[in-house]
Amino acid sequence: MRIYHAPDDGIVVRGPAGSGPLRDSDGPLARGLVARGDVPPREALERLIASGPVDLHLHTSASDGLESPAQLMYRVLRSGLVGFAVSDHDTLSGVRDTAIILDKLNQLGIKTPDLVPAVEISTRDVEGGRHLLAYYTHGGEAEIESFLETQTLTRDVRNRRICERLAELGFPVDYEEVVLSAGHSIGRVHIAHALIRKGYVPDVQTAFERFLSSGRPAYVPRERVGIREAIATVLASGGLPVLAHPAHYGWCGRGGSFLRERLEALVEVGLEGVEVVHGDNTPEQAAELAAAAKELGLLRTVGSDWHSLNRQGRRMFTSEDDFRELLLD
Repeated sequence: MRIYHAPDDGIVVRGPAGSGPLRDSDGPLARGLVARGDVPPREALERLIASGPVDLHLHTSASDGLESPAQLMYRVLRSGLVGFAVSDHDTLSGVRDTAIILDKLNQLGIKTPDLVPAVEISTRDVEGGRHLLAYYTHGGEAEIESFLETQTLTRDVRNRRICERLAELGFPVDYEEVVLSAGHSIGRVHIAHALIRKGYVPDVQTAFERFLSSGRPAYVPRERVGIREAIATVLASGGLPVLAHPAHYGWCGRGGSFLRERLEALVEVGLEGVEVVHGDNTPEQAAELAAAAKELGLLRTVGSDWHSLNRQGRRMFTSEDDFRELLLD
């Protein structure tokens, strides 16, 4: 398995998350989780971004992506990227499976891009829902597992209530069947697929427009952790907190100091970076975010937010997508 860490001295080698240190007999260095402590996480990620095209926001079937970790890995290998991050919603399961695949490929002598363990956390502030990306360039992502288990419980409560509402509306969906057909982090998209299998709707978009989106009859708001608490938890576990897709929150194109003030409030509680380039961003939005992030001294990151072809108009970035002009000084 090749997990990215910036080159330096003082190497500590660990096995997969939670397994403890590797012995010499466990295999070569490239098959371990390498933690190099004297390069800060932010600098490690910045070095990876500077080394070539990367995509630091990818989803698998462990959450709401359609592709398994193996299918995603095949796509990444064809992309020509030098690095990537698996960042499923509220779960590290996809990271672990991808790391196992990378390990096998490396044993076969196949060159692979660098993997950054990550997770996308659903949070809130006083104005609404916010997504926080946590990157673990130095390992230690297992330290956030108990927090993610709580996140999973809130998802489960919400999902069951949605299924109850669907039944009341005359469109029963067995939640246990949803669980069996889904990954580790179950959300509305999995209920949408259950509605399709039942023949209630023709596609995911219709499921959301008719039942599952905010304001629709089966919608149930989810209890989310406050973004300040989430940032503190990520920092305490050794992770690097980065705000995902600010343009989704309506923060871009507002003029004046609107964007800066919101980012600055998060910087004050420990935010380290902002996703400047996103699969849905316009060039104008990316430029606005890059300028604000640079002014505030934030790390500027890039992520397509790839979920497979179920997201119209969005694609995984490749070696042809070089955004370093926006991301680096």
